[in-house]
Amino acid sequence: GCATAKVAKVADDTYIISKSDTSPGFGPSKTLKGEVQEEANKLAVKNNKVVVPLEIKSTPAYPFHFASVEYRFKLLDKNDPIAIRSQALPFPEDGDNSRADKLNQSTDTASEKRDTYSELVRLDELRKKGILSQAEFDAEKKKLLNKP
Repeated sequence: GCATAKVAKVADDTYIISKSDTSPGFGPSKTLKGEVQEEANKLAVKNNKVVVPLEIKSTPAYPFHFASVEYRFKLLDKNDPIAIRSQALPFPEDGDNSRADKLNQSTDTASEKRDTYSELVRLDELRKKGILSQAEFDAEKKKLLNKP
C-alpha cells in the first residue's frame, strides 16, 4: 500500500520518522517498521553518522484509521560513547522507551563526559544565538575541557 513518511528533527541529533500505511488491513505491517528503520539508516549514511534507536511505537489499523509507526532515534558519530554503548542494548520493543534511559545510565566518568558534552552544547547554542561571543565561548569551552 501507499505509505506517507515524515522526518522531523526534534533536537540537535534526535529525529522522529512517522509513517502511515494507507493500504487496507488490520494491524501495523512489519514492513512499515522496516521502512522507517531503512529511512533512518539512509539519513545516517547521508550524514556520515550511525543510527542509535531510542523508541518505536506502532498503532494498528482499525476501521477508518491507518496503521502507523513512529521511530525516534539519534544520529551520532560512530565513535560517540552513546553510539558505542547502544550496540550492547537490544533494539527497543514497540512502545518501550527504556532504551533511551539505559543509554543515559553509565559510570560517573561517562556521566561527567555527558555533562561536559551537554554544557558544551548549551554554550554553543548561546553562541549561535549571539548571547556569547566567539571569544567567550572559546574561553568557557577551554575551562570545561581542562577540568581535572
